[in-house]
Amino acid sequence: MRAAGNRDAAASRSKIGRLPFALRNSVCEMLDGGASAEAVCKFVNRSENFKALARETGCGPVNAQNVTDWRKTGFARWLEERRRTERLRSLAESSFHIAAATGGNPAAVGARILAGRLVDILENIEDDGQAVELAGALASLRKGENDAAKLELDRRRAELQRETLELDKEKFRWQAASTALKLFEDARARAVAEGPGTNEEKIRALLAYMDAQEGGVE
Repeated sequence: MRAAGNRDAAASRSKIGRLPFALRNSVCEMLDGGASAEAVCKFVNRSENFKALARETGCGPVNAQNVTDWRKTGFARWLEERRRTERLRSLAESSFHIAAATGGNPAAVGARILAGRLVDILENIEDDGQAVELAGALASLRKGENDAAKLELDRRRAELQRETLELDKEKFRWQAASTALKLFEDARARAVAEGPGTNEEKIRALLAYMDAQEGGVE
């Protein structure tokens, strides 16, 4: 861990390390493609970004030794990050295929795969400090998975409540329509509805009539 920190610090202080990200990335891609130190030097020294850096700091042109140093620092870190990205992409693709085959959630499957990988690493790690960091990452991953499961459960409960309310609403509408139809077919109820009085008086009279009907009173 300390060696990696020293390497990163050295990279950030170097001529190439102080260039913008896009230009540093281009240099790394050139080195990864087998470009020579001479070709890299020409590419960097001709760039407007490096010319601006040279004017600002008074540094000389990038030379072969600068490129060699960058290979050991910034370029090495770039390769590690790319390998890490490729591994994560591979895990993501694996989780998607597994989820598609089983009808599951790709994110949940991916989290379980990653958790399994972390456990494997923890079993073989010798650096106590790194083990603590990985254990913390694993705990955070498990917590995130549990939180996601809880959110999904809450969503399903809310959806069930919504469906229940819709069913209750439809049931009420059906009962109201059925009651209205019965009242319309009932001559006495129709006489009350079409007779004199305010709407409130008619409603009270109809409710009283319905109560009498339910109670078996003629």
